[in-house]
Amino acid sequence: MLKYLPEVEYVGFDANEKYINNAIKKFGGKGQFFCEFIKKDSLIQLDKENYFDIVLATGVLHHLNDQEALELFELAKNSLKTGGRLVTIDGCYTENQSIIEKFILSQDRGKFVRTEENYIKLAKKIFNVVNYETRKDLINIPYTHIIMECIKT
Repeated sequence: MLKYLPEVEYVGFDANEKYINNAIKKFGGKGQFFCEFIKKDSLIQLDKENYFDIVLATGVLHHLNDQEALELFELAKNSLKTGGRLVTIDGCYTENQSIIEKFILSQDRGKFVRTEENYIKLAKKIFNVVNYETRKDLINIPYTHIIMECIKT
């Protein structure tokens, strides 16, 4: 994501050491990168509670069970300034999907691909304002993504 953003203060977390090492190699001083699961203590140590304008979670929620997803939503909310946004992008099931599309989604390494309704239900347990859009044109295979924007009020 960082290559598409303007000059920003970027803090990135990922539990995969390979991803973090690649980010450091590619972007070096343009951000801070941490190889760990983000948790409340991470924000406290960085002095980043109620700090960010935007939190991005791309391709994350479908790897988390419901409780872990709720913890991520809560953590994101606690890290955002009032008016800040959590933006997520994940594969999702929708009505009238083709058998091929459902099969491709079912083969994802993330074991918690949900329906759009279930993603939204989870987000609304933590955020009062949840906007969303489903898209079928983000990649060149039959696949549906849900993009959610959760706003801290």
